[in-house]
Parts: sequence; structure tokens; C-alpha cells
Amino acid sequence: MSYCHKGAVKVTEDADGFAFVMNVSSLDATSYELAPKFMLRRGTDEEVERIREMLARINVDGVPGFGFEGAPWERKLHEGADWKLLPKQDWRYFVISFEGSNKTIEDLGLSWCLASTELEVGFTLFWTAPGSNAMVCHPDRLFQMRSLAKYGGFFRNVTRADIEETKAIMSQLELGDAQIQNLARQLQGLKGLPHDSSLRFLGYFALLESVLTHSPKPEDRYDSITRQVQKKLSLLNSRWARKIDYGPFAGATHEKIWSKMYEYRSKIAHGGTADFSNDLKVLKGVSEALTLIRETVKSVLRHALLEPQLLRDLREC
Repeated sequence: MSYCHKGAVKVTEDADGFAFVMNVSSLDATSYELAPKFMLRRGTDEEVERIREMLARINVDGVPGFGFEGAPWERKLHEGADWKLLPKQDWRYFVISFEGSNKTIEDLGLSWCLASTELEVGFTLFWTAPGSNAMVCHPDRLFQMRSLAKYGGFFRNVTRADIEETKAIMSQLELGDAQIQNLARQLQGLKGLPHDSSLRFLGYFALLESVLTHSPKPEDRYDSITRQVQKKLSLLNSRWARKIDYGPFAGATHEKIWSKMYEYRSKIAHGGTADFSNDLKVLKGVSEALTLIRETVKSVLRHALLEPQLLRDLREC
């Protein structure tokens, strides 16, 4: 029997389990150690069959008219109507194998929310006792990730640099203060909303403002939330080796882009309709604006892990 739990579950010392990582397309090595006894690798035949069984049970969409066969993990990407199945050895079923508690899986999932290359843990399967097959998942996030799997940009090639960044973030989160940990959990929670949800966009903005801004002084027009975010992001961006990517915005300035981001935010918050062909043309569209705010929040939170006092000081100035 399969049970769905949320969070960490302790299993017997000699038990083993694995977590299905939904969006890996390839690894630059045979496997990567994420923590002692936690290995990221391609799934075995037995593990793949268990994953496929679980995906079919929770009704993950395959190719219309073909049942589960041909689901995104088993077919070539960007084929349009002329879809083609991959050879079985090229299927995209990757797992984290482990022993004992799955708490580290939960920690990795949180760390990947801040990482440059985000990996998505769909669910964890293991035996809690003979004949008892346990499943751990977060149903809201699983539902949204399964929907995204059908579209371009979901799958990731994973390099050693990605693994080292993830391990560093996990260590920093473990040692970080409670406020930053809480903000990271809130960031992770937004994954339970539809990808293009306006509430998700507003949620990213709320996180950005909570870590960067203070309540503006009514008598000081230069202390507005918009100006605070523009100025403080400019200061932080000058310190980062990996700069904010303004490439999609056709050479628009930092100030112009964030002014329009706030205009877009205001329209959403007040029930308006965004017009990307007119006033908000510089932002291109919903996807570009969402990517910018999400990646910016991640960058700010990563920096908060490294220099928490700097971010506290910056928020008050």
C-alpha cells in the first residue's frame, strides 16, 4: 500500500529509497554525491518502472491519444505534432538514491529553490516496513511541475558546478538565520501556484520588498518603494559575478525596466489588465517579467546567506 506523507520520514537503518528528480535531462558525470549516501544518478530499470507506475497513478499527462507512453520523460523535446519516442536508454528518469531519513531530500529541495539551476523533486519512494511502500510528496508543487514538464525550458543539464553550488547553498541555509530560512520556504511555497499566475508574480515582489525595503517616509518622494528597489538592486548587482540578465529587454536601462516592473505589479494588484504591446512593451511579456523577478529574488536571497548583516543594513537605508 502506498501512503502520501509531507516532509521528512524516518525509515529503518537498512532501508533504502529514492527521490524522482523531475527535470534532469542529462548529467555531466555518471553520478554526483549530494551528501553522504545521497547520490544523483540515472534511475535503474526497477526504479523507472516504479516512477512510471506512480506517474500514471497520479494522472501525469502523456501525449494525447497515446496514454502514458510518450510522456515528456520519454520523448524528444520540441517536436511539435511530429513527436518521437526516445530510446529507452535515453529516457529522462533521474533519481537521488539514499538510505535512512529523507530529510536531506527536503533540504536539497529548498536549496534548489535558490540555485541557478533549479531541480525539482517530484516525490520520494521507499519501504517503511515489509510490504508497505511509502510515498512522500508535496501535491501542490507536484501538480504544477507535472504541468510544466510538457513545455520547453523545463529540463536541465546538470554539471559539477551546479552540484557544488547546491551543496554550498544547503550548508549556508543550515547555518543561516531564521528569517532567511523562512523567506526561502516562502519562495518554495510559490511553486504550488500555476507558473503564470499573477499571484505568483505578486508573491515574488513581496519577497523582494521584504528583504530590501523599509516603509517609505511619506514626506520623502525619493524614499518610495520603487526607488528603494531600483537603487538597492543596482548596488547589489554591481557586487555580483553573475549579473541580473537584462538581455531580453532590448537595451532598456535598469531604472526603466524596474519602473515598468512596478507598473505591471500595480496593474495586477489593482485588478487592471497588462498591455505588453503598449505601456509595458519593454517587458516583452508575462514570461519575461516573471523570469526576471524570480531570478532577482533568488540572487538577493543567495547574497543574504553570504552577507546577512549587509542586507539588514541595506534594508534600513
